[in-house]
Amino acid sequence: MECQHPIHRLWLRSSAILLTALLLSGCFWPDQKQDQLSFTLPATFSNVPLSVGTQTYTVARGDVLLTQTFDGIVQAGTQRELYFTDGGPVTVLHVQNGDHVEPGQILIELDSAEASLDVAQAELGFQQAQLRLTQAQTGDTYSLQVAQLNLQIAQLNLQKLQWDPNAPRDQIEVAQREVALAQATVDQAQKGTTNSDSVDVPIAEVQLQLAQLAKTRAQRVLAGLQLRAPISGTLRLGQDLKVGFPVEAYKEVARIVDPSSLVIESNLTAATQQFLAEGMTVQMEVKLLPGVTFPGKITVLPQPYGTGSTPVTQIIPDLKNSNLTLREGSGVTIRAEVGRHSNVLWLPKAAVQTVGGKTYVVVRQDDRLHDQEVQVGLVGDERTEIVSGLSEGAQVMGP
Repeated sequence: MECQHPIHRLWLRSSAILLTALLLSGCFWPDQKQDQLSFTLPATFSNVPLSVGTQTYTVARGDVLLTQTFDGIVQAGTQRELYFTDGGPVTVLHVQNGDHVEPGQILIELDSAEASLDVAQAELGFQQAQLRLTQAQTGDTYSLQVAQLNLQIAQLNLQKLQWDPNAPRDQIEVAQREVALAQATVDQAQKGTTNSDSVDVPIAEVQLQLAQLAKTRAQRVLAGLQLRAPISGTLRLGQDLKVGFPVEAYKEVARIVDPSSLVIESNLTAATQQFLAEGMTVQMEVKLLPGVTFPGKITVLPQPYGTGSTPVTQIIPDLKNSNLTLREGSGVTIRAEVGRHSNVLWLPKAAVQTVGGKTYVVVRQDDRLHDQEVQVGLVGDERTEIVSGLSEGAQVMGP
């Protein structure tokens, strides 16, 4: 409905004229929400939407450094998991948690009554096989000796007949046949192939070997029920381990660690591992002792970035020039230098902007601002290397 009051119509006309003038003059324009300079400089941008900060930066020459920072835990470097090769209840616990143990020391025993009987039985079987072999070997020697004596007797009889000019010819022929037969018996006894005693010798030897195998097998079963320390170190028993506890075969029941051999372990993602290498030197800092650093070397990286067969990265600390004492379980911050470009042009990372796959800076020159495309190299932790597009001393604007 139109307003008929003349004063009201005049006010509406004046307001419309004033609003039009404000819009045309640019004094009433929506805020673009960009960082504003504390002073006004004319800007010339080639249709690139760049942010203009209030801080002026100067292109300088120096080092650009890229590091990877991650956490690790101090662990015992030398340690062995202990387990039984057979299962059963614990009958004897010779040690306590935290004891120092030496190689070969018996630590834990499972129920071995039946296994001990098996060993005793196998030992008796072995002794029996030894006796059988001895008897077979002795009998074979006796047979040879008898055959040799019979040959000598036959030879003497033949000689007596041959010396006797009145000896009948048929008796001489019989004596000759007896010598030949005795000689054949000796030859057969020496070869050990004709009489039963000779055949028993190789059989007895095989039986002795089988008895030895049975004895060894029984001893191994018994040994599997006794857990011995493979190395010296500090013993760590399983939390539930006690007399009567049912142990499963090949399941860890204890562990021996050498507290004098320390290693830093870390579980890293592939995104971090790809920058690292075995043999790389790193700097470390104990979380509870900020500012106290010491070097170390990466010795194991998981495959495919290294030779490790587990997902754990291992670092050996170097404390020879430090009075620091590391304790197992302590947290460590690790910094690895993975890239460094020395004596190059650089700007703070905040001063460099990427738009549409290209890299730009806002250059301040002769009290004017303009965009400048640049080529960058190494993007470090705090600095970005400028390869081309700017010269040393150039000034750019940024946050």
